[in-house]
Amino acid sequence: MPATVRKRAKPLGALKNDRWATLPDAGDRYRLLDEIGRGGEATVSLAIDTHLRRQVAIKSLLIGQHKSDLAVQRFLREGMLTARLHHPGIVPIHDIGVLNGALFFAMERVDGLTLREILREAKEKPAEWPRRRLLRIMERVCEIVAFAHSKGVAHRDVKPENIMVEEFDQIYVMDWGIAKDFNADDETPASVTCKLAVNEGDLNLTQPGQAKGTPNYMSPEQAMGMVKRIGYQSDVFAIGIILYEIVTGTHPFAKETVRETLAAIKAAEFPPITDSKEFASICGKALAQAPNARYDNAKLLHADVQRAIDLQPISARRSTIYDHVTKYARRKPLAAGLLAVVMVLSSLLVGGRMHEVRDVQRLVDAGQAQIVAMRTSQRAILEAERASLDPTLLWKDCRQATLAVQATVNEAITRRASAVPDDVRQALAESWLLRLKVGMDSGDFADAFKTLQTYRGLPAKVHGAMAMTDDDRAAFRALRTQLLGLRVTYLIDSCLAACEQRLDAGGLAGAIEHLKLLDAVRNHPSVTWNGVFDVRYQALIDSLLARLANGPGLPKDVVGIVVEGVVSGLESMLEEGEFQRAQARLARLDNLTASNALPAWNKEHLNRIARCRATLKVGA
Repeated sequence: MPATVRKRAKPLGALKNDRWATLPDAGDRYRLLDEIGRGGEATVSLAIDTHLRRQVAIKSLLIGQHKSDLAVQRFLREGMLTARLHHPGIVPIHDIGVLNGALFFAMERVDGLTLREILREAKEKPAEWPRRRLLRIMERVCEIVAFAHSKGVAHRDVKPENIMVEEFDQIYVMDWGIAKDFNADDETPASVTCKLAVNEGDLNLTQPGQAKGTPNYMSPEQAMGMVKRIGYQSDVFAIGIILYEIVTGTHPFAKETVRETLAAIKAAEFPPITDSKEFASICGKALAQAPNARYDNAKLLHADVQRAIDLQPISARRSTIYDHVTKYARRKPLAAGLLAVVMVLSSLLVGGRMHEVRDVQRLVDAGQAQIVAMRTSQRAILEAERASLDPTLLWKDCRQATLAVQATVNEAITRRASAVPDDVRQALAESWLLRLKVGMDSGDFADAFKTLQTYRGLPAKVHGAMAMTDDDRAAFRALRTQLLGLRVTYLIDSCLAACEQRLDAGGLAGAIEHLKLLDAVRNHPSVTWNGVFDVRYQALIDSLLARLANGPGLPKDVVGIVVEGVVSGLESMLEEGEFQRAQARLARLDNLTASNALPAWNKEHLNRIARCRATLKVGA
């Protein structure tokens, strides 16, 4: 596809000067819609970019202004200067050229409110536009202007009308038409199609003696026409006026006439701000009469505005300790409140600390006496066992002694662990081991389980403070393992007993639930199923077989358990040589099978029954 060739426009008839190169003609690329703004030299219209199919804003130089070389230079300089400032807060330039016989440049459309409109709306709806939100907008404005300053450009016309705020508070600084570029030797990049071939002295568009800007937002040097002194500090002064308006709601220099306003600006006299020390200092420095008394650039002003909004100390004002404290309290009220409480309580804690140390020492002294009693009880148990005496009463006394030691020493460690001696901590570890052993030896497994659970639930501080030796840990683990094994044995015995009681009482439903639990425990690989348990279990199976022969059937899942119990019982009887019992069980099975009372046979069970019959035949 051939490249698109843009038509060259004829030289602007009004310019009669061949030092200006011609500009490209936009042709029919842009379709103008409504005019959305008009100034003394240019208009801004909404348009459609037919190539990219998007809305843009077209700024066109008024036809009458083309007769002025200065107006043309200023207009082209604005387009090229703005195009060079790549920042999210500066509207990007997309194109420059001639449209309908007039110079134009196309830029991104900005749809929002000017800061002037917002300030008017804020007076009617202060809840929607609180002062903090307006100051955040100005913080962003400072940042945008600071970027321009970093590129050697001063705006020279910062005012609320040139600040646009889109939805979600996206901020733009507009209208760089009278901006001053301090990089004058590099003002027209070679990439721009238009070459400004003018005399060296004409590059500065602000002519000697001219005061460019808006009177209400001029700096003293602008109002006096001191062109050579206009610089970054002039933008700082204009931003200071807007900050003053936001904080106080009034303009610092506004008078009835322009002449009086400019006179007030030249004198730089304004009513002081009374409701914010920080912004009184910031505005006082930004609105100083002499440029060198102000912030050097917008970057330094931005830093102070940001810190003032965030309730941090600022460079324009020396903060006292009281200022630091009050700002911290406003910035972090919860933390400041807690700090105040800490400061109030610290005096109480200093006095209470010694009292606490004395209390802990009393606990340690009581614990040491209880430790002596515990060890005395332990020796008495050992002596009774050697003499083959009943230690039942001694077990009870020893358990009470361990409880006393644990209660006292645990409290001492919880209150102040560093004040508890090592020998007392070691004795605490001994008390837990002794208490668990007494429960095991006395057969009080419920208390032993309770001891184990209480030990596990101790606070981490107590666990960490106990000086348990490696031997004590090994002994404790051994007792715990033994206790857990006894717990399983206790569970099996309880289930067998419950199942037997319910069958004897005729409660088949309850017996079935315990039978299912027994079957799960019996087949678990970690459970030791001893001969006593097996005899009782087989008795249960016989009871269930009798129930099948004389009454209603069993649930299907229970029948499978019964069949497995019957077959495994037959195998055990034959291994023990109890052929008569095995013969009786086989006969009962045959009767139940013939009556379809026991239908849950599978191939594995049938094969095992066949082997049992063969073994019984050989044994007989």
